[in-house]
Amino acid sequence: MSEGHEGLVSVAEAAQRLACSPASLRRWIAQGRLRPVRLGRAVRLRVRDIERAMSEGIPAAPNSRQVAVASGLPAARAERPEAAPRSPVGAEAVPG
Repeated sequence: MSEGHEGLVSVAEAAQRLACSPASLRRWIAQGRLRPVRLGRAVRLRVRDIERAMSEGIPAAPNSRQVAVASGLPAARAERPEAAPRSPVGAEAVPG
């Protein structure tokens, strides 16, 4: 266990247990898929969360598209307005 904190492991230890990269774990933490325990600047993960991820898989991000669709909100792509076509730089408008 890490530094005397029972039930907590470092990101590197968790990555070894899950057979993934530490970068993937950090991304899942940033996406809200895993909840870290912060001890000063150190980031730790609960062993029970890692064991759950090993048996059930990493949960979907709470802000994922499925949440938007399930709640009836428009998908992010549908919210973006289409850009108006641009004329080439330096082209003059031709009266029609």
